Amino acid sequence: DDAEMTIKLKPQWEKGHFRKGCILEAMKRYDDALASFEIASQYNPQSQEVSKKIKKINQLVKDSKRAQEVENMRSNVDMAKHLDTLKPEM
Repeated sequence: DDAEMTIKLKPQWEKGHFRKGCILEAMKRYDDALASFEIASQYNPQSQEVSKKIKKINQLVKDSKRAQEVENMRSNVDMAKHLDTLKPEM
């Protein structure tokens, strides 16, 4: 709420967008966090703090997608094993 209020009062102040991004990151809403950090970067392109967050979030998104892919593969293997147990013996 504080970040949103700050953005309403001073929409071009990067700290408000940065704080919103940090909150969204803590909530694991990485796409929304990245959007907020990118807005912050537009208002202060030299900010190392913002650049670091953007890199971190991009890595978290990649890691999250990889973890989901691995989980999907495990699920497919488990399903295949289950289906094998259902095959009638010949």
